[in-house]
Parts: sequence; structure tokens; C-alpha cells
Amino acid sequence: MPDLNIALSSWLTSLAFLVAAVRFARQLEWILTGIAVLLFDVTLKGAALALLSPQRVVVLISHALGLTLARNTRPGYGVDYEQVFQFLGHHASLADTTGCAILLLAVATVAWVTRRRPGLTVDRAASVGFGLVIGGGMGNALDRTYPGFVVDYLLIGNYDVYNLADLAILVGLLLIGGAIVVATWRARRLRGRTG
Repeated sequence: MPDLNIALSSWLTSLAFLVAAVRFARQLEWILTGIAVLLFDVTLKGAALALLSPQRVVVLISHALGLTLARNTRPGYGVDYEQVFQFLGHHASLADTTGCAILLLAVATVAWVTRRRPGLTVDRAASVGFGLVIGGGMGNALDRTYPGFVVDYLLIGNYDVYNLADLAILVGLLLIGGAIVVATWRARRLRGRTG
């Protein structure tokens, strides 16, 4: 049974980035990237469900990379806020508040950038970054909606299991953040020359 709060927060986060992409990014790049990531992610997750087992690890690169099956029911990036708050001695109900606060922070950041930088446009790399975040976010949101857990299959080191969507989101956020920093720097430099 899917946790509807987690599924809803996944969809809302993807929607926030979609709004920002429509505002800032080059349409063709982020749309094509998002569709490609979503289709590839869904395909790989289907293959993982059909071919992999949670009890077995297929080693690809010794002690660095492997394949296994994990059914992740925890909120974003596998962070179990409930366990964190129990470890800190707080009530587990604060976990929902923390998850909502992180979601609201993401949405507020997108809204702030949209208002504060009306003339800001981003380069091709950031447009691809928006596509990566949106495609990956929607891939994980689909999993959270049905079957109710995120299918993870990439074992990195001996630490945790991820999927293509997780990696796409991470790379996309780095591209977007870098583009915003570069665009802001260029705008300040241009103002310095004219002012």
C-alpha cells in the first residue's frame, strides 16, 4: 500500500521543478531529457523487478558497483526522518513535519529564484539539468504511487542502493545550481562594466 503523503510530496516536488523549467529553461532540451530519463528509468526498474533478487548481489566492479533489488519505502533519497528523530530522542511525529519542511523549502527556493531573477535564463546544461530532475522525480513518484515503493537496484560500494532516477536528480541539481551561480556571476559582472 503506497504512503500517499510521500507520493504526494514526490509529485509536488517534481511539479515545482516543472514550473521553474517552464520559466527558465529551453523547452526542447528539458522536455526531451525528462522523457528520456523517465522512459529509461521505468524500463530499468521493470528489468530489476524481473531479474534481480534482494538476497543476491551481482558484482559489476569489485567493492564499487553491483546490482541488487531493494524496495525503498522511505522518503526522498532513503532518508528515514522517523528513525533520525527517534535517534535524537524526539517524537517520531516530527518526521512528517521535517519532510514537509524540506518540500516547502524546495518549492520556496524555486519561487524565490523565479521572482528575484525575472530576466534570468539558463544555459543548455541547466536545461538538461531540469529535465534530469523532472524525469527522475517523476520516475520515483510513479513508483511511490504504484507499487508503493521505489525500486532501487544500483549498489554503490557497500553503502546503499540507488536507481537511475536518483542519479539523474543528483546530476540535474548540480547542473541547475551551477548554472544559477554562473548566470548570477555573469549578471553582476555585466552590471559592473556598465555601472
